[in-house]
Amino acid sequence: MADVYERLLVLSVREAESRESHSFHCCTTDCGGWCIYEDEVNVFECPVCGHANCLTCKTQHEGSTCRDYQDRLKVQAAVDIAAKKTQKKIKVTFNTTRSPRVRRR
Repeated sequence: MADVYERLLVLSVREAESRESHSFHCCTTDCGGWCIYEDEVNVFECPVCGHANCLTCKTQHEGSTCRDYQDRLKVQAAVDIAAKKTQKKIKVTFNTTRSPRVRRR
């Protein structure tokens, strides 16, 4: 019975996240952490895995600013296909989103 409850709980949380238009899911692989964001806060410290997620460029670049990360990515994109894809993704993100803030509940 507990297994069924846990499975349904996970499904319910996933459904709530998918219905919230201002949700952000942690970028760490296999992490279930997420938040609901608003303007003004640009970093989501995931309570599940502990990693910092940049809500401005929708990635993790702990220890560096968005500008430093993007500059490093620009250099890498010249020789690395994966870096080039990430660079394009960030460019689209900056053109379609505004600065979010984590809503405290």
